[in-house]
Amino acid sequence: MRRLLVTVCLTALALTALLPVTAAAAQGTSADLALTMTWNGHGKPRAQVGQFVTYSITVTNNGPDTAVGTQLFASVSDQFNPISLTCADPALCTEPGLDLAAGATSTATFVAQACCFGKDEVRNAFAVGSVQSSTEDPNPDNNRVMVTTTIIGGRG
Repeated sequence: MRRLLVTVCLTALALTALLPVTAAAAQGTSADLALTMTWNGHGKPRAQVGQFVTYSITVTNNGPDTAVGTQLFASVSDQFNPISLTCADPALCTEPGLDLAAGATSTATFVAQACCFGKDEVRNAFAVGSVQSSTEDPNPDNNRVMVTTTIIGGRG
């Protein structure tokens, strides 16, 4: 399940890079998408094996134009099992994506479950969110966020 989600996200990113330039992109429009992702717990991101971990994601279009076909992707490292990605506007999580107006935001909740190693082990796990659209983005550096979460081993 973990690898499937990551593979689907990476495949979708690769396929999107091969899509023809849209009419909006050909006309010189651009939209600066930005993504923030925060852990919904208290203090530093930590979880014990078996616990569910929730992240809040916000996608913002800083403009100047509408971001056409905006899509959000989420993935996790091997110490997590992805559980759900729920978008306030479902189009953000599906193809062909959401047309996000300049200045607009859309939110999502990503849930994963810490898993799978023994007592007394501590590992770092990663949750990653990324966003893209078919509209040219002059600042792609703010389209991807990785949150590190410390996972504490199970009961042995």
